[in-house]
Amino acid sequence: MKAPRIIVYGLGSVGQRAARIAHQKGAEVVAAYMRSTQGKDVSAPELARARICTPDVPFRDHGADVLIMTHASQVRDIHAVALQAAKAGLDVVSVSNEAYDPFMPAEELGLMQEIDAAFRAAGKSFLACGVQDSFWYCQPLGLSLAAGRISAVTGECTADMGLFGPAATTKVPIGLTAEEFQARGHAIPKGNGIFEVAMRPLIRSLGLVEKGLQREVRPHLSDRDLLLKSGQTIPAGTTRGYVDSTVFATREGIKLTGNFYVTFLYSEETATNQWVIDGDPKINMLTQNFPGDDITAAVVVNRIPDVVAARAGVLCVDELPEGRYRHSLLAE
Repeated sequence: MKAPRIIVYGLGSVGQRAARIAHQKGAEVVAAYMRSTQGKDVSAPELARARICTPDVPFRDHGADVLIMTHASQVRDIHAVALQAAKAGLDVVSVSNEAYDPFMPAEELGLMQEIDAAFRAAGKSFLACGVQDSFWYCQPLGLSLAAGRISAVTGECTADMGLFGPAATTKVPIGLTAEEFQARGHAIPKGNGIFEVAMRPLIRSLGLVEKGLQREVRPHLSDRDLLLKSGQTIPAGTTRGYVDSTVFATREGIKLTGNFYVTFLYSEETATNQWVIDGDPKINMLTQNFPGDDITAAVVVNRIPDVVAARAGVLCVDELPEGRYRHSLLAE
């Protein structure tokens, strides 16, 4: 059985985890790319046989089969790397949030169409996946099997900004009243909402037809003073983050809601993910201590066999077999 030869593009938290998991499952990590190799620790066992490269080194030099792309979420930031991978004859698994539902109406549609054409011409496949695939697609889809009738589906996920250090306090509007949040323009949705992208494959797989959507960004207020690790205090009644909410209407009358909390947590709170299916019967599933980076890395690696076996071009998860654990990546 042939061990897949893998390139990891981006050695941040997710890239390092993906390299380790792929190595544990029998793959050979032949190259790892980062913007600069200066002062980087690349002593991990999974990188022992990997060539450590900067972006100017061609992919063709490594004789690889698959590229794991973890360096960016925006389509504009993965576009050039994806085209280079297609030319090198590589299948690609990416963590790009924007490319998860690749052909939804968006400013980036033209770029995704270019990527699709390149992979079709090369006879190779491209997939974006991660938390969306496992917790926002497979999980609610599996829960729906237990429902005799569904009236509404609601998903909620918390991103713990406290994990990102002091710099996160400059990226999230904190310490504002609800009125200040509104007046400073934070309530205006920007870009594609994370559930705006993530819920569409679920809607299609449930056999529903999207009729319209509403999106809003709301303040997430502290109910008491919140002391951050940086020493900064968020006063009670002011923002500790925000909620990006998307509500889909469907032709069948079933409403689907996704609420994504980008926020700082109290010490007794943990990052969570929850699905509630209203219907007959009512079903809910709550995941606590939600380890987003670990989940993303595992999903990307476990999806490799599905991507290698898929049709050429850009894919979406609802075209593939339902995701599952892979004990080994050795060719089946």
